[in-house]
Parts: sequence; structure tokens; C-alpha cells
Amino acid sequence: MLRNLEYYEEKGIGLPYPVILLNIVQELIDDRGERIGTRIPNLQGLSATVAIARCLHPLKLRGAEVRFIRRVLDVNQMDFSAQLELGSVESISRWENDVRPVGDSVDKLLRFVAIASLRELAPGISAAADSKLIQLRIQRRHSLDEWPRLVITPTSSKGVGIEYTLHSADQASQPI
Repeated sequence: MLRNLEYYEEKGIGLPYPVILLNIVQELIDDRGERIGTRIPNLQGLSATVAIARCLHPLKLRGAEVRFIRRVLDVNQMDFSAQLELGSVESISRWENDVRPVGDSVDKLLRFVAIASLRELAPGISAAADSKLIQLRIQRRHSLDEWPRLVITPTSSKGVGIEYTLHSADQASQPI
């Protein structure tokens, strides 16, 4: 039997902070009524949605977030470097290991590439994401342990996908 969980913190998606999933995760219950596990329907679509949600949050990307986005895109460092038209693959490695920060213009380009590439995997994301990204101003982090708070919530089901809403600690709820 499956039961929807109203609140679930996903810590294993590949980000260094949990992503809060509201009414998305299903709990697997055995015949005795005991929990035997959890299930995330359409994990690939959810990962794409989380990556897009992170791209739309203005806080500057850190290494683990760049690695997460690259892995969701399912590309190696060499191919990612080529997509971003970088001179060397070493830049990706330096960013992912927090040896060097991502430059502001490349940070924004990386977000455009991710959203353009992942949109089909996250059909609930509206075309308005492009205009939000164009208007986005990258914000510097005040400390190394500052992370966005992402809460993903389905807003409706359309058969082909789920629309999600992005929340962050410093912004009101914004549909994406």
C-alpha cells in the first residue's frame, strides 16, 4: 500500500542541504501497516525540477550545486566545459571542489544551459522560467554555510507532469 507523505526532507538527491518535498513522496506500507520504505515518483523529473528551482534562486552557485546540476544534466566535466564554451575542463573541477568560485557571467550561462536542457524532463516548469532567469541578479553569499531553502510542492497534475512551486528562506512563494 502507498500513502502520501505531507512533508519529507530529501537528503540524498545530491545537494549538500536537504530539499523539502511536500505531498510528493509516497510511503510504502506492508500488510501489517508498518513502513517499509519510501518512493519518489518520477525521480528524474523531480531532480530536473530541483535543478531548475536552484537555478532560479539568486544565491551564487557553490561547487556542490554545480556538480549536482552537471550530474542531473547527465554530462561529464569535459562535455559540460564544451557546452559552456570554456577553454579548459579544469575550470569545472575547480568550481566543483570549491577551489575557485564560478564567475558571475558563467554562473548565469550555466543556469541558462541547465534550464534549456532540463525543461523537457520537468514539464510542470512554465516558460516563464526563462524570463525570471533573464531578470535574475546573482547574489553573493554572506558566509560559506549559507544555502537556499528549496521547498518543492506539486500545484496541479496535468497528466504529463507536475507543476512545482519554489520557496526559499528569503523569498515569498514564487511559482516557476
